[in-house]
Amino acid sequence: MLSFDGRLYRLLLFFTCCFILYIFFSEILLEPNSYMIGPASGDQLKNYFTFAYYLKFDSGIWFTGMNYPFGELNIFTDNQPIISFTLNLIDDHLFNISDYAVGIMNYLFLISIIITAQILYSIHRFFKIAPLLATFSSVLIVFVSPQLYRSVPHITLSYMFVIPMVWLLMLKITTKRRVLLNTLLINLSICSLAFLHIYFFVMAVLIVMSFLLWDSLLDKKNLPNNLKIAASVLVVAFGVFLLINGIDPVADRPEQPWGISNYRSSFGIIFLPQIPPLLHILDPILNYRNSPFEGISYVGLLGLPAIACFAYLLIADLVGRSQFLIENKFLLTSALTALCFYLLGTGAIHEWIPELVYDLVKPLRQMRSLGRFSWVFYYILTSFYAVLLWKLYQNLEAKNRSVLGKAIVTISLAVWSYDTWNNLVYVDAASGHQNLVFNTDDEPVKRTLAGENAGDKFQAIMVLPYVHVGSEKVNKEYHPVMEAGFKWAYKTGLPMINVQMSRTSLSQSMENIQLVSSGLIEKKILNRFSDKPLLLITRGEITEPNQRNLVEQASLITSSEDVTFYSLPIAAFDDKKGVVYEDFINKKDSLTEFKPSYFAASIPQDFIHYSFNDLQTDHHFIGKGSKSLTGVADTIDLKIENGGDYELSFWMRLDPKVLTVPKVELYLDSENYLDLRGVEATDIYEDWIRISAPLSPTEKTKYQLIFKDQPGIIDEVMVRPLDLDIYSTKEGSLIMNNYIIH
Repeated sequence: MLSFDGRLYRLLLFFTCCFILYIFFSEILLEPNSYMIGPASGDQLKNYFTFAYYLKFDSGIWFTGMNYPFGELNIFTDNQPIISFTLNLIDDHLFNISDYAVGIMNYLFLISIIITAQILYSIHRFFKIAPLLATFSSVLIVFVSPQLYRSVPHITLSYMFVIPMVWLLMLKITTKRRVLLNTLLINLSICSLAFLHIYFFVMAVLIVMSFLLWDSLLDKKNLPNNLKIAASVLVVAFGVFLLINGIDPVADRPEQPWGISNYRSSFGIIFLPQIPPLLHILDPILNYRNSPFEGISYVGLLGLPAIACFAYLLIADLVGRSQFLIENKFLLTSALTALCFYLLGTGAIHEWIPELVYDLVKPLRQMRSLGRFSWVFYYILTSFYAVLLWKLYQNLEAKNRSVLGKAIVTISLAVWSYDTWNNLVYVDAASGHQNLVFNTDDEPVKRTLAGENAGDKFQAIMVLPYVHVGSEKVNKEYHPVMEAGFKWAYKTGLPMINVQMSRTSLSQSMENIQLVSSGLIEKKILNRFSDKPLLLITRGEITEPNQRNLVEQASLITSSEDVTFYSLPIAAFDDKKGVVYEDFINKKDSLTEFKPSYFAASIPQDFIHYSFNDLQTDHHFIGKGSKSLTGVADTIDLKIENGGDYELSFWMRLDPKVLTVPKVELYLDSENYLDLRGVEATDIYEDWIRISAPLSPTEKTKYQLIFKDQPGIIDEVMVRPLDLDIYSTKEGSLIMNNYIIH
């Protein structure tokens, strides 16, 4: 191995990374503001939008670009608050940079790759790997990284330097190198990472705690000093937690976000190929790609041989045949830390943690994507490759078999390079999309929408089909119309009513989604609106009746390609309950009372109503009782004697303490069933949602409602003829078709 000044190797590392970045990201390097990493849609587009909109239109700790009229705390928008806040100050007080937000994000990502390689080089030199091997192994680790793979859908999670930086600081601390300075640096890093991305903050804290634990167990004389360091880190972490809670006015964010049991890594997606062509060859045989994208943390083809070598060395040390790990205590500490993160990422530790711990430390429940913690395992294990290769070469060289050593190292680096090439080709193919959202002028449409004065004409933007992603209880899935919404929110400065964020307030979400509920439900949020109309943007077919009704009441402004723009008056959201009540009073005497307190224009052939008043509970929609669901296949039978068209409806309570709403399935027989998707219901009244479905039975048909997966509460199950309005005056209220009118 060549041996010359380390600074030259660092230069070699720098230029090698720059060369690779130029080969695969040349468009972004040369025109950073004109292209986006990953697709211009979904979460990736949201990450660019929240950053760009905040720089251009917001300030302080609050983001106003979505969830109008409430807005959102920066930390819950994925706009990298520590970066966006700093750049916002520059934009407001020094010079304009807001128009270059996309380019800034792109360059931050690319620069982080170069920084990461330099940190990894320092780690490899710490373990006394030869400079040349340290250089190339650092390059390979960076470009096989699952965070590079992750940059395609979530660029804000792709700052690779975070994990190696914390690891390097812990190596310095545990080797007693400038302990006070490095402890200060680790605490400053932890504090800063909380406002870069909350997952980085948690990873950093856990890396520190794991290192200190294993270092203390392996060398008990370090325990007193490690306890002091651990205490300082916990104080900082607790202070950050108090700060975030202190500045956050929202009290009803989801306590148990969905995914902690699903978004995990597995042995297969850590150790076996995730990218073609090997993926297409091996997966049909081994069927290992059965975990979600969130869990991918592929360590490369050298992963399994490295684990086998580590196991051999560990056993050899234990039986006294080797001193390799014993003499390399800090490598062993790193390896044990990696093992902890492997168990955390695959969900094993989650299964071992008692519920009481989650109840006492509630923020733990927010870490729903456990697979991301496997990234720590990746960086430590792949660095272990380089250590093993160098030690193997040294041993063979000492036995005058350096040619064999060089051959093994060369072949290993070639295999490693194959993984690197595949990962880069994948990311390159998914990147370089033109920035059509924040860069295209589209002046004719902009002028028609009132241009820079859009805020004088409209108060906010609403897109249809309606999208609201953020609350765990109520949700309207992502639709490409959001791309138009982001584009025109950024161009006009108008905030969006729609939401695509995370852990959004339940009460705000309910008020927000009420806007596309039935005309028989009062929209509470209107009290927060001004009289200005909304800029309504539609794309594609609008299938939901309530949303079609809004379009019918809007005035066409213009259209551009497949996107149409309307002016939607606030009066379009007025509820019709007063009209229905007056109509009922006027015609009550002409209606038929077919059951006590039930009225209709004629006697329905079939009518089912379960009010559950015999089951008295603390929570009920109407009356005195409701049905509690256990979460284990609760059933309700519905027998319809006559064929025809009917509507099934019932109300389900949204419990903020329960993970999500129960899964509801309507069965006709074992093979024919309908998933009623309660989470996407839009008819919301206080803390209840109305779930409905059309039925078209033949004679003597039996349906079965099945509720499962989560406990819950339901009330007022009703089946009525679709063409017949059913009124009820029970409990002193007027109910029509299972809606409260008065």
